Amino acid sequence: MIKPLLLNQRFIARLGNIYVDEALFEGGLHPQRKADTLTSDELCRLHHSIRDVLRAAIKDQGTSVSDYVRPNGSKGTHQYSLLVSGRAGEACPRCGTTIERLVVGGRGTYICPRCQGKSAL
Repeated sequence: MIKPLLLNQRFIARLGNIYVDEALFEGGLHPQRKADTLTSDELCRLHHSIRDVLRAAIKDQGTSVSDYVRPNGSKGTHQYSLLVSGRAGEACPRCGTTIERLVVGGRGTYICPRCQGKSAL
């Protein structure tokens, strides 16, 4: 599955659970999708969404959801820009469908079932 693969630090370093959820949402990919079924267009879209999510998080100086603080002790602000992560029960910012929480690869996972539909599995 694509989500556990993206969380594997031997495959790609420094992607955490929140950023993977956000990148998969931005890329319109279901986290349970088998990685080896992605088309070249989908891989390109995923690559761009990962870069966009990480750039935004860096600009906001990190995501302080639980205990993350910057070296000077201040909190980042990217948690206020998250589109799906931690938003179960809320409306999708793109289509209005209710965001759901799943468990994928043992990790809490947030998706829009419409924007990231299982039809893509």
